[in-house]
Amino acid sequence: MFQIKSSNMVNVNNNYNYISIVIVTWNGKHYIGTLFNSLSRILNRHPNIEIIIVDNGSTDGTQDIIKTIIERLNLNSRVTVKCLNKNLGFMGGNNVGIMFARGKLIFMLNQDTYLHDEALENVFQIFNSDPKIGATQCLLLQYRHPHILDSCGDEFSSLGTGIIGCFGERFTKVLAEINERREIVLARGAALIIRREVLELSKKIFGTYLPTYLVAPYYEDWFLSIFTKVLGYKLLLIPSCIVYHDSLKQIHRDPYTLYNAVNIFVQFRAPIFMILGTIGTIAFSSVFISKQPLKLLICFRALLRKLRKNIQMRYYIDILAKQRGIELKNLWKTKRKTTDALRWYFTFLQLTRK
Repeated sequence: MFQIKSSNMVNVNNNYNYISIVIVTWNGKHYIGTLFNSLSRILNRHPNIEIIIVDNGSTDGTQDIIKTIIERLNLNSRVTVKCLNKNLGFMGGNNVGIMFARGKLIFMLNQDTYLHDEALENVFQIFNSDPKIGATQCLLLQYRHPHILDSCGDEFSSLGTGIIGCFGERFTKVLAEINERREIVLARGAALIIRREVLELSKKIFGTYLPTYLVAPYYEDWFLSIFTKVLGYKLLLIPSCIVYHDSLKQIHRDPYTLYNAVNIFVQFRAPIFMILGTIGTIAFSSVFISKQPLKLLICFRALLRKLRKNIQMRYYIDILAKQRGIELKNLWKTKRKTTDALRWYFTFLQLTRK
């Protein structure tokens, strides 16, 4: 295990002028070099940014590569590295990273990304300009096809299936439509900036910054987006914050993503047809695509065991929403149909074949 701690302490005042970038790595040696080259340029432009790396027990040499790059780029004073002995998953790794973060803005960034040099130029001003902004998503472009959009804010269909906004569109084609910051339904978790107080309130209710019931990848960004709105905050897209994300590397999801989704849907009172639609979609994928029917059955059993606790948690969320003047049913209103989700999926398949 090795640890590189920041020694050049920057005064963190009451304004939102200090960002902690939290990156969870796991066997990401092919991405780390490009990511750190972009981060070093960002750090040169902004003295009020720190980076916390949490490695989830990589076995491909990622830890050694991180150490070498930090020393080569002379980033020792700006980066804290925590190497774990086992894989705690994306949620567990982020919980560790946020514990060591000092910023009032937490930037959760995937390892399979890199940033445009001017990505964070307007972030401080945006958060300081409106205290009702709770979280923002960066504009995501494709890692392998930088002229193609990866996400301009996500949505969900009437059956609860996710739809990645602008996915597959040419950047130049939709630039005029997304040139201004705007409210979005869901923020994509690959590059999400959130006020620390949102995470602190989550910790008070769920015990950790990101709930530990999120046992598989996916849907953690749904939780953060919906919880932010329950607190009465806005969720925005920042088009000037450009991040390149490699989202085309896999399409088969762990059956336990169903566990994540249903827990969130029950706790936050999603309509029953959304819950059933998501169960049907992920169950079909688990049986006929990823071919893990046994794991799916284990997931169903775990959901039944947790149902009572989810209903209890829903009671607390109801109280919180009422205190903030939020109607939970309004958070699930959507104009997107199931056909929109299918259209998005076929676009995804086309891009993965390129």
